[in-house]
Amino acid sequence: MVIYNPSSATTTVSVIPKEVDTTLTIIGPSVPPVAGQSFLIEGVLERADTSVALSGETIALSYIDQNLNSVSLGSVTTGTIEGSVKYQMTTSIPIPGDFTLKAEFAGSTREGLVLRPAFRVAGVDIGANVNVPLIVGGITALGLILMAVSLK
Repeated sequence: MVIYNPSSATTTVSVIPKEVDTTLTIIGPSVPPVAGQSFLIEGVLERADTSVALSGETIALSYIDQNLNSVSLGSVTTGTIEGSVKYQMTTSIPIPGDFTLKAEFAGSTREGLVLRPAFRVAGVDIGANVNVPLIVGGITALGLILMAVSLK
C-alpha cells in the first residue's frame, strides 16, 4: 500500500496597479484680453482609455514669457463646474505680447490605478491697453500747448 503524505506549494504574486494614460486640454480666451485684465483658462483632464473626465486632480498652469521663462499662474483642482468635470482659473498677464499657456498634470495614484502625467499648451495674444497711449498722448499734447501759450 502506498500512503501519500499531505503536501502544499506556495508562490508569491505581485499585483501592480493599472497604469493609464491621461489627456489634458487647455482653452484660453477667444478674444485677446488687454494686458493686466482678467481672462479665463479652462480645460479637461480625462482617462485616455475611457475618455472619462477626472475629478480631484491638480493641474498646474503657467505661461512662457518673451524671454522663454516659465511663469507660474498657480494650480487648480479639477471638479464639477457648470455641470461638467473640468478645471477653470481666472488670471491675467501684466504685459502685452504673444504668450504660450501651459497646463500640466503631474500624474497621481489612486487605489489600484496610476494616472500618468500629461501636459498641453495653447497660445494667447495679450493686447495693449489703448487707454494708456491715449492718456499719455493727451498729457503730452496738453503740455506742448501750455508751453506754446507761455512762450507767447
